[in-house]
Amino acid sequence: GRDRFSLTRSEELQFSWRFNGGEWSPFYSEGGRTFLKLPDGDHEFEVRARDQEFNIDPSPARVSFTVLPPVWKQAWFIFLILLLFGLAGLLLWIFIRYREHRLLVQKNRMEERAAHLAEMDQLKSGFFTNISHELNTPLTLILGPLERILKREHDESKRKLLNQALRNVERVSTLATQLMDFRKLEKGKMTLNLVEDDAALCVRETVDLMRPMADAKHVSCVFQGLETLRGYIDEDRLRKIAQNLVGNAIKYTPSGGKVGIELTEKPDDHELVFTVEDSGPGIEEEHLQHIFERFYRVPEKQLIDGSGIGLNLTKDLVELWGGRIAVESPARLDAEHPGCRFIVVLPFKKTTVTESREKADG
Repeated sequence: GRDRFSLTRSEELQFSWRFNGGEWSPFYSEGGRTFLKLPDGDHEFEVRARDQEFNIDPSPARVSFTVLPPVWKQAWFIFLILLLFGLAGLLLWIFIRYREHRLLVQKNRMEERAAHLAEMDQLKSGFFTNISHELNTPLTLILGPLERILKREHDESKRKLLNQALRNVERVSTLATQLMDFRKLEKGKMTLNLVEDDAALCVRETVDLMRPMADAKHVSCVFQGLETLRGYIDEDRLRKIAQNLVGNAIKYTPSGGKVGIELTEKPDDHELVFTVEDSGPGIEEEHLQHIFERFYRVPEKQLIDGSGIGLNLTKDLVELWGGRIAVESPARLDAEHPGCRFIVVLPFKKTTVTESREKADG
């Protein structure tokens, strides 16, 4: 300060300051002060003094300094963070691409496997169909002579052997016919031939043809239903549906068991209801949803061998008709012989059959 008479001691001087050419602060007696939270960058700090007579030094002291930015604002730190984010993004992108690649590979493998299985299924069906065509003619030639010899034979032991041979030939013939029907269904060449006929008579005759098979196993085969039930039906398809379901029931019913066949009508819905129930070992719940799949067989030791195509063909024939098929097991309150119940519902009136076929096709 400029104390003319030097009456102000240095410790009695007052000070004021400012930053970067801004406004001066009030005068204070403190000889020091700490400044916090200064923004980073270049600064100029000025200090002026005043004596007790309020004379202000016209030449303030100046000092320039730089406040370094915090770590998170420094270029090296920002670069490091960007680098880390970049590496994390790159790793995430690599992981996603790797996962997509694995999923794509798995999908391709599954598609290839599905295509291979479909091709194998086609080859299997085609092979068996060709074999069936080759077997059909000689089987027919065998059936005729066997039936004629059986009619002329009176020796009971020989008749028993002839009946056994005849049943086995008929079994192979049925299998050959089923395989040919599969091929027709696959190629869309099988159609319904609806004519007015007696559905009850058709089913009853089919059951009568199956009785020798039931008698050989000592299985009771009982048909219940209306004596006459006329309507528009495809006799050949209905016989095959009945033959497959009744034949399966007889095969899986132990000696002394019973197979019940029932044929009824739902007049209000114009539907034919065909039910086959057996007293066999039944089917486990885990297998019920698969039994209509082609070549699927329930892996139970107590069940006899089969081709695994009868129920699939039956389902296809029912759907071709525009109907529906269901299975229930257990069908009886018998722990030892719970049995199975197959229920087939088919359109019965001609107009309803046509409408149901259009709905099924849609």
